Amino acid sequence: MPPAPLPAPSTSLRDLLLAQDGVLSAAQARATGLSRQAVRRRVTRGEWVDLHPGVLAEATRVPTAAMRVRAAALWAGPSGLVHGPAAACWSGMTDRCPRDVGVTLPRGTRRLAPGGIALRRRDVPGPDRTWIRGVAV
Repeated sequence: MPPAPLPAPSTSLRDLLLAQDGVLSAAQARATGLSRQAVRRRVTRGEWVDLHPGVLAEATRVPTAAMRVRAAALWAGPSGLVHGPAAACWSGMTDRCPRDVGVTLPRGTRRLAPGGIALRRRDVPGPDRTWIRGVAV
């Protein structure tokens, strides 16, 4: 079952960060009531760091494999999914998580992958996707 792309209006920023390993998209931050300027101020003050375009993390968190996988999934958006060893790690099939997270986007997508994401383009039918803790794999 796909997660809601944006938090419910009653979801607090703190609850969202706790639920998502300290990682959130800029759109999610704005959906909790922060303006674009407020998001940028948090980055400028060093409270948050940019992980990928449009994806932020709490600066006080020690980076983890879970943060890398969730950040890659947020960067990919609802049409993408995490694949390969990163998906196996996220699924609990292995405790060895790769440094670069494999992400699949639909063939027609014209985005360049930032560092830390190994991108492939494939059309993955809905029945071949599953959602684990809010991440499509």
